[in-house]
Amino acid sequence: MTSTVEKALRVDWIEDEERFLELADAWDDLVAHEGLPFLRHAWFVAWWRAFGDGGRLRICTARRADRLVAVFPLVRRGRRVEALANTQTPAFGPLAEDVEALHAVTITALEEGADSLVVPYLLAADPSLELLERGSRQRGRLTLVQSQQRSPFVDLGEGFAAYAVQMDRKARKDIERRRRKLEAETGAVVAPVAVRDDLDAVLDRCFALEAKGWKGKRRTAIAHSRATVAFYRELAHLFAAEDRFRLSTIEAGGDLIAFDYTLVDHGRLWVLKGSYDERYRSYGPGLVLTLAEIRAASELGLEGVELLGDEDPWKAKFSTGVRDYRQLRSYRRRPAPLAEWAYRSAIRPRLRRAYRRLNGRPVANGDPGPAPGAAACERPVTLG
Repeated sequence: MTSTVEKALRVDWIEDEERFLELADAWDDLVAHEGLPFLRHAWFVAWWRAFGDGGRLRICTARRADRLVAVFPLVRRGRRVEALANTQTPAFGPLAEDVEALHAVTITALEEGADSLVVPYLLAADPSLELLERGSRQRGRLTLVQSQQRSPFVDLGEGFAAYAVQMDRKARKDIERRRRKLEAETGAVVAPVAVRDDLDAVLDRCFALEAKGWKGKRRTAIAHSRATVAFYRELAHLFAAEDRFRLSTIEAGGDLIAFDYTLVDHGRLWVLKGSYDERYRSYGPGLVLTLAEIRAASELGLEGVELLGDEDPWKAKFSTGVRDYRQLRSYRRRPAPLAEWAYRSAIRPRLRRAYRRLNGRPVANGDPGPAPGAAACERPVTLG
């Protein structure tokens, strides 16, 4: 199906995997405009193969002549159209080289005819959010934009020494003391931001370690879902082939006691997943590993470290700022979508606020925050 939205633009819906795979090089040329590894073609290939069951690929593309200038990766599930994204996705958005191309794919997506369009993890400053919201309201659709998460990051633009000075001195000294104690008492080896040749073997160890801890008890560990295991395994291989995958680990006596699953891309370190052996909690291995990663990132000449997920007290020890993310939902005025809009806009926020209060979690400015377990990268507050 092809349509012309602007005179110089041709908009096309891609619905089969073969055509999707053929877009790799042209797709990644657009990623340079966005600066996010989660928008790379390889990310969506791994995501679709792991989580695409039950859906129909719907990728909205725009071209000028034969050149790809915009992509909006979507999937259709029944009467709903969704982003190729879920709780494993730290950030999402359409890719476009200019506003005209972005407008073309966002408006075409709204006019696709689905009862609902769901686009999560959009940066609050992303121009596609404004285009989608305005376009949805202009078409008389019920439109809901909600805060989704605030992801901390570390700015290393002036180097590690400058960062260390502005970091809370007491917190930094405590983490450095914990590392010295961990190394002296257990013989631990801290290896941040490392390239691994034994990728499948070490991933198995990482997934097993995560499943033994609090995430395993909550059944949010990677190992509790075959699809999630498949996603993170294929993602590691695809990004490793492009020299963009790294593992940070702490090992002691032949045992893995902490890890972070990370990407190096666009001049930054992105920390997607991590866990630690709770028997070593008193050493704060997660805190030790994070500070080591920040130092290593600076030594590699990277501009920052993205801690991802939502704000947590342990991340506040390191972060220099946060990125605000929003979720957009657009509904046709029909009974079923109307009922979901009412639930999402009024009932669900109240239930979430009640849940957070019952669990002693603060509710800031009336924002219910993400659902429990929804953060892409999380550690318990008891880490250190």
